[in-house]
This record gives sequence, structure tokens and C-alpha cells, in this order.
Amino acid sequence: MSCILDKGYELKCQSIGGVAEVLLGTWEAMDFTIDPITGIIDDIYPKGGLPGDPINNGYYSFELDQEYGGLAQEGVFNRDNGTVHYVSTISLKMINLDAELIQTLKQVGRAPLYAVVKSNAGVYYFAGIESAGRASEGSASVGSAFEDMNGVTLSLAFKSPDGVYVMDETLIGTSIPEGA
Repeated sequence: MSCILDKGYELKCQSIGGVAEVLLGTWEAMDFTIDPITGIIDDIYPKGGLPGDPINNGYYSFELDQEYGGLAQEGVFNRDNGTVHYVSTISLKMINLDAELIQTLKQVGRAPLYAVVKSNAGVYYFAGIESAGRASEGSASVGSAFEDMNGVTLSLAFKSPDGVYVMDETLIGTSIPEGA
């Protein structure tokens, strides 16, 4: 990564916020290649493997209702120590608490993770290439009033030198296989 600023920002058309889907898998050490022109990940493969090799730990899809998920990235810049890193947080809200959802919350809470986030704007983001993400917060509740949420909220935190990457969506199902 270069320390030299080499471009600005051009105002573009309006977009839409929010997350449509999150794909989660058990983390493993990965390598990747980035298109030098677009800056988009165009291949992901196991560390020590060859480009084109699929990663070993497939993903599981977490579909979200409108406005039930988010991705936020915070830069942590410490001039005194000369360090820079990013904390990327993925938030999920899943309704209808049952035994299966409780077990899923427990598994996600214990596992080292990677994540692919599909935004409502159709852009795919990859978190967890440089280091595993972990559950940072979660709760399950049936509420007390009829209008209270009956389900799970979950936050996942990813800390890394470069944060999330935009990725080529064609990697889903090929380099990043669906879980068995």
C-alpha cells in the first residue's frame, strides 16, 4: 500500500444504503489479487495455494430484511504511535427466535470469521482477508410487548491494516464456494 495520495474524489450519482445479504464462513489464511486499475479483488485463494484454488471453508448465507443489516468502517489513526488500522463492523438483525437461530448465534459467536457483504446498491465487500473477524456483541430476545422484536441482533468486528475490500461478485460460488 502506497503512502502517497494520487487521486481525489468525484461526486457521483446518488446511491442507496443498507445491506441485502451477508455471507459468513469460518476464517482461514487467504491470499488475494487485486485488479491494478479498478482496485477490486479479482481472486481469493488459500494462503500457499494457487490463484484459482477455491478457499476451503465455504460460506453460509444470511438473508436480511430491508434495513436489518449494516456495514460501517472506522479508521483508527494514531499519530503518536505511527499506526493506522481499520475496524469494520457488520450488524445483523434476524427475526423469529427459535432453536435453530439460537444455535446459529452460538456458532457465530465462537467462530473466527470471514464475511462477504452485498449492499443494497449491489456492491460486494470482503472482510476478513488479513485477519479473522469475531462476534463483538449479540443478543436474543422475544421482547415483552406484541410490537417488540422476537429475534437476534449481532455485531461482527473485523480489525485489519486495510479494512474491507470491494470484490468481484463472480468469486461467489467459484473461489468462495457455498458451504456444505
